[in-house]
Amino acid sequence: MSRLASAGRSGGRITIGSQAARLAASLALTATLSRLLPPSDFGLIAMATAFVGIGDLIRDLGLSAAAVQARQISQQQKSNLFWLNCTLGLGFAVICIAGAPAIASLFQDPRLVAVIQALSFTYLLNGIQTQSQAELGRSLRFRTLALSDLLAFVVGALSACGFALMGFGYWALVLQFISQAMTLCIVRVTAARWSPSMPSWRTPMGGLLRFGLFATLVQIVAYVGNNAHNVILGRSYDASQLGYYSRAYQLYMVPTIQVLGPLTSVAHPLLSRMQDDHRSLAKTLPTLGSILGYPIALLCAVIAAAPNPVVQVLLGSQWAESANILGILSIGGAVLGLNRVLVWCHQALGLNRQLFVSFLLSRTLMVSGMWMAADDGLDSVAVAFTAMVVISWPMNSYALHARGVLDHRYWLVSIRILLLATMLFLAARTCAILTEDLSAIAQLFAISLSAVAVTLVAGIARPFRRDFQTILSVLR
Repeated sequence: MSRLASAGRSGGRITIGSQAARLAASLALTATLSRLLPPSDFGLIAMATAFVGIGDLIRDLGLSAAAVQARQISQQQKSNLFWLNCTLGLGFAVICIAGAPAIASLFQDPRLVAVIQALSFTYLLNGIQTQSQAELGRSLRFRTLALSDLLAFVVGALSACGFALMGFGYWALVLQFISQAMTLCIVRVTAARWSPSMPSWRTPMGGLLRFGLFATLVQIVAYVGNNAHNVILGRSYDASQLGYYSRAYQLYMVPTIQVLGPLTSVAHPLLSRMQDDHRSLAKTLPTLGSILGYPIALLCAVIAAAPNPVVQVLLGSQWAESANILGILSIGGAVLGLNRVLVWCHQALGLNRQLFVSFLLSRTLMVSGMWMAADDGLDSVAVAFTAMVVISWPMNSYALHARGVLDHRYWLVSIRILLLATMLFLAARTCAILTEDLSAIAQLFAISLSAVAVTLVAGIARPFRRDFQTILSVLR
């Protein structure tokens, strides 16, 4: 257990450090590309990735998660998973190339044919590197996972900026995805130093495939809910309007993409090692809730209170229509970190079936709500999305309560996080109103000072101070 704790602390520090760098690079990339490319280019890519992204989830079949979660896995089983991933990657690339005209016809935009066919190359690249990623995770090589993720993102970002400056338009965004996937594949395959054997049909694979099936279903349902707006708005509005919504959504998703996503590579292997020790899991969940919940909830509270200066600074004045959307979405962002902890715990315990049922119900309601709200405008779609994000959080807790791994300690931490987030929202909103005549940068500076002041005052209370000390101990 001491080795596991040491690996967790080391992996957490490395991942948090690399993701801080990635977050800074992401914000710089967002600001740069938003000034180099028009909203219609981002809307076009949002239409394409709505379908390409879900194909990659199906392609994986949850096999990477199954390889990490398994208590024991043989070399032959790993090899079978590798060849299966490669075959699925190639198969989905062919399907994507053949189906591109039909998708372009759905959105009535012929440019999507070439875009989707080019993005299909990422299926094969991701299929090749999936087992290497799982091998690095099982070996607790979190430094390699974090740094390879950061390197791939930086290469993709530089490619996008370079091609945009050369006048490639929306193709700069396409080449960003391809160069990022290619870099990640090369680095992780090289670093893992693992070679597959020839496939064998005699090796038992049933347990891994069953776990992967429900893991895939969970990911598909989550993906559909998180990206349904691309289809709903793409059918009802032009590419520019979808671009405004898509850019606001991308800013809202920064915590998930830049922080929560990469931290999964640390949390999943570590929590999986505790799957037979429910007492340790129950003790760990409140700690994880503090580490993830506070930064993300407090950041989202400030953005929800003052989205206009945030959009002006990061995107530019031409993206003003994205501000209200970002503010609405950020309200739901307050529970992102707390909810992700519950998802990790489900996966570590192998409760993918229960998680799938919860996700299916919440995402069905979410998509239905967005579809009905589409005629009322972009803000109404954002409200429907946010409502179901909040509701899905307690829904994901049911199975964990039944198994005794989620108790009052987690909920007390959650209440404190949301209480402080509410206090920050009120302070930041008041400050935003009082400083509305200042420049966007000066306004953000004043709002940030008010948020820091409220946080420091809250630290006087012992429960908040104890939570802050937990976070600081991890960072140290």
